[in-house]
Amino acid sequence: MLMLGEQKIVIPKVLCIIYDDFIVLEAKSRKLQLEIVCPTYKLLIEDDFLDIYLNKYPDFIHKDHSYYYKEFSFQESKLNIEGKSFEILNGNIQIDYLSIRTFSVEMELELSGDSGSRIMSTLYLYPLIKEAKINEKRMYLNNLIPEVVKEVKSIMDSSTGKSIEELSLEDFSVSAVWEWDLENESKVFQDETWVRPSTIKDIFKLDNMNVFIRADLVINKDDILYPCILNIDVDQTARTFSIMEGAVYMNEEYFDLKEFLFDPKTNIQKIDFYIQNQIFEKNDFVNNRKRQLDLTFYFEN
Repeated sequence: MLMLGEQKIVIPKVLCIIYDDFIVLEAKSRKLQLEIVCPTYKLLIEDDFLDIYLNKYPDFIHKDHSYYYKEFSFQESKLNIEGKSFEILNGNIQIDYLSIRTFSVEMELELSGDSGSRIMSTLYLYPLIKEAKINEKRMYLNNLIPEVVKEVKSIMDSSTGKSIEELSLEDFSVSAVWEWDLENESKVFQDETWVRPSTIKDIFKLDNMNVFIRADLVINKDDILYPCILNIDVDQTARTFSIMEGAVYMNEEYFDLKEFLFDPKTNIQKIDFYIQNQIFEKNDFVNNRKRQLDLTFYFEN
């Protein structure tokens, strides 16, 4: 099954060819033709579960750890849907190999069409397994070693907060939304700068609140996703949210969002924020003379 926006396409037969350190998924029908190459870093065997991120830093660890390929090339992957060709930009691929009869692959891929527009797709595949007869090597997969990303276990329960200065991307595996913990600011060792996990998970259901969320940032239609922590203010009446401030994670460091967007070395013309399976884009968002940002977006429920 392929889900592309509101469109659903049934994929009748999928074949998975297993090589030493990668797999190839193939399918062909009247509406869809695909050939997707995915690195596995090892030969797949029964009881394997691999959580693989390609050109996208892991935003959720589905098991104990994930494998992150920072600069993976999809040059040998092909995807054609109803006569239209799509380029694969990045994604998450989960391979669950319980047995030769119980094998599944779930993929969340970001695609780019002929017009350059981006669209998210989800594939649920239950392929037939075929082991390769030859030890084929793809040149661009040689020496391709993934980064092992483990989930940082939180020491707090759902009612315990932390200083905003200590909030990190890993904390959003505990809760998708963090809010100011003003009720407990009088506690010992705690003040008005503390935040706590919110019971509300969908930011588009927030009612006029100032909260912290996780997002991914793309600049100038590049293929790189920059993980971010954003402080947003939601206005349900106007159906808008505004980014008040934020931090961008790059090269294992956090950078102020405003300074990142005003970097004189980067001529940023367009930005896209990926937030809870929606894309919010902005052109001409900077008033360079006044060094002001216009980061207000409309949303729909």
